[in-house]
Amino acid sequence: MSLQFSLYTRSRCGLCDLLHEDLLSLCRGRDVQVVSIDIDRDPALVQRYGFCA
Repeated sequence: MSLQFSLYTRSRCGLCDLLHEDLLSLCRGRDVQVVSIDIDRDPALVQRYGFCA
């Protein structure tokens, strides 16, 4: 049974980038996927989480 992590990110977010790299490293060799979802590309997510300044 595979697992999938959904990581909500923003462009130019250093913490998002670090977490993504760490998750990929932890999941390497396991039946786990890391899927990045860019908040700024989805108007509904921008409305929910706010604008990135």
